[in-house]
This record gives sequence, C-alpha cells and structure tokens, in this order.
Amino acid sequence: RIEEICTHQPTMMFNDCSFATADYPDQLSKKWVEVSSDSKLYPLLLKHIAKYGEAKSFAVEVLDGSQSRRSCGDCEKCKGSRIALNMGLGTTTFKDFEGNSYVVVHQTKGKPVGTECSAVEFKNLIIFTDGCMEVLTAFLSRLVELSELTEKGIISIFSFNSRCNYWRSSGSTKARPLDSVILPAKTKQHIVSDISSFLSDEMRDFYQLHGIPYRRSYLFYGVPGAGK
Repeated sequence: RIEEICTHQPTMMFNDCSFATADYPDQLSKKWVEVSSDSKLYPLLLKHIAKYGEAKSFAVEVLDGSQSRRSCGDCEKCKGSRIALNMGLGTTTFKDFEGNSYVVVHQTKGKPVGTECSAVEFKNLIIFTDGCMEVLTAFLSRLVELSELTEKGIISIFSFNSRCNYWRSSGSTKARPLDSVILPAKTKQHIVSDISSFLSDEMRDFYQLHGIPYRRSYLFYGVPGAGK
C-alpha cells in the first residue's frame, strides 16, 4: 500500500509522495495510509474525526429529513438537526475506538479539474501512525462495519455512486408495518415465508456452496393503483 501511495505522479502537486514532506518533517518516521475522496472510507473518517478528534476546521453538511434523526446517536441536542459537521481541511489528531491516537492531514492535491457538474479539487486524507498497521486497518474495517449496521424498523437507503463504484448511504425511512400491506392472506404469507427462507444462514450457505449469485428478485404486476 505504501508503494502505491508514493509512486511518481507528474500531474499532481506532489511528485514522489502523497503529501508535501517538507511540511510534515515530524511525521516522516511514522507509517501512513492515504484515503482518497472517492473511497467509501473518506466520508466515514471525516465524520469520525469531527466527532472524536481535535479538529478546529469543519465542513458543514446539510442533511435531508430522514438522515437528521440519526445524525448523532450520542447527543440529545443533535436529534432532528439538519446540519452535520465533517472535518475540514487541515491537520489534527484523533483517536480510534480503542483510544489509539493518530495524526491526520486533510488536504487538496493538484489543480481544480472540470467535471460534468463543476470544477472540483482532488482531496485526500493522510493518516499517520507509529503503531502497527494491523491496528489501524482494524479500526478502518470497524468504521465500514458500523456504517452498514441496520436498525429494526428503519430501512436504510443506498444510492450507487457510479464514479466511485460503491453503494453510498443516502438516507433512511421508517418501515411500514406488515399489517398495512393489503394483500390476500395466502399471498402475503407466501412472500414473507420466501423472504425469510432466502435470508436464512442455511440458504446463504447453499448459494455459496453451489456458486449461485446470492440475490432474489420479485416481479409485481397489476393495474395502476393496485398497490404494487
């Protein structure tokens, strides 16, 4: 990974490394990882560092209504807030869930580039550690796992980011009670049983054992307004 980071990139601001080494001489004895702005980890780290770090620079994110109720699970004052804070540009320190400390640099890199929407700047995060890389990667893995946790009664909504090639969380909505779905009792029971069977560990193992893609689709048909 370090070899990938420190490759020659003549079109970038820094040619032989992912940051300006002259600006951070105290960090050169440490190991580091780069997280680019198109990584699934990037927004997760910005939120974590803003919440658990010593950042003094913040970027404001406006949430939609479904996101605001879950914007801060620890703080009663934040419930229902339409604003979330992410780490802004600059250098700060933060801790992982086990209390291990890291130095992080959030920077722009290179010149603005035109896109289909507007001019954008490439950004990345450089995380420095003087500990073992296994501890850092375990923390990053935990961040991803926590972002994918589900909550009973809440449906998480994901939108596929084709540019970055991953499913990005875009909000959530309250699940409807099953009793509110108007269907013949026999049809409803058949659908519920089929879904329960498909989501079982035994069925997942069966798909994996036989090399079958683990997915299931349902086609609902009927006249408009029938409640599909």
